[in-house]
Amino acid sequence: MNTSTTECGSEDGRDTSRRIFPRSEFDKAREISGIGAGFLQDARSWIWMPVYAEFEVSTDGVNYTKVCRIDNTVADTDQNTQIKNFEQAINPVKAKYIRVFAKNYGKYRHGILARDTTRIYL
Repeated sequence: MNTSTTECGSEDGRDTSRRIFPRSEFDKAREISGIGAGFLQDARSWIWMPVYAEFEVSTDGVNYTKVCRIDNTVADTDQNTQIKNFEQAINPVKAKYIRVFAKNYGKYRHGILARDTTRIYL
């Protein structure tokens, strides 16, 4: 499986609308019945899990179909360093490409001394 990313937003990463779309590519279209990605949260280091993650699949790398959205259940105030897998069973579907959109918080709202944006690292 090959992995790449497609980015939009400002090049310096200060644009709060910046989004990163990781994309995985299989050698050929395969039937999949489950999907997921792992995310890290370490609030003391200003690293938060996404608000939610959406997963899309494609057989041609151009036309994508959303197969699921998984909401985060870990509180952004949780000070424990942890990794959570956002995983879900889906109706079987053929896919050669898988794309993930992870929604960040934008400006952090709890008065933590931090920069004005949050970032998501996959």
